[in-house]
Amino acid sequence: LVTINLEDNISSINSGAFLDSRKLESINVSNYNLIYSSNDGVLFNKDQTVLLQYPMNKSGTFYKIPETVVIIEEKAFRGCLNLTQITIPESVTNIEHSAFYNSKLESITIPKSVNIIQIRAFESCQNLKEIIVDKGNSYFNSIDGVLLDDEFESIICYPSGKEDLEYTVPS
Repeated sequence: LVTINLEDNISSINSGAFLDSRKLESINVSNYNLIYSSNDGVLFNKDQTVLLQYPMNKSGTFYKIPETVVIIEEKAFRGCLNLTQITIPESVTNIEHSAFYNSKLESITIPKSVNIIQIRAFESCQNLKEIIVDKGNSYFNSIDGVLLDDEFESIICYPSGKEDLEYTVPS
């Protein structure tokens, strides 16, 4: 399966519907669909405030999330084979559970607007070397590419691709 075309009568898509579609390059939605929409082959809710699914085999190594997006849905970028860089706009506040699970991301910057990062958001991202947090973020911090809470008391994510032999938790 390379392309999925969703007609106007589709009103529900199970969250795992396309998770193992490793050849999927594009998800297209009829303009008349009242629930869903697509932009450049990426699946969103109708008003494009929720990014639902980025196709696993979509071409290109870079993606800029549209500025209408507020939520990056659970497993939205799961297993993306080509994507190594992503830009998250200031409109995003939530990164849901396993949003980037097993993707090929190498680096990611969390904007100051993000106030929720669910557990396992970056799980199994073997190429992820750094997570950078905008200095203006009141909920998260990063030191040496490691994602920490705002008080520097809890490690939220140590990137799987970091090649350090030792890490000292900041005090």
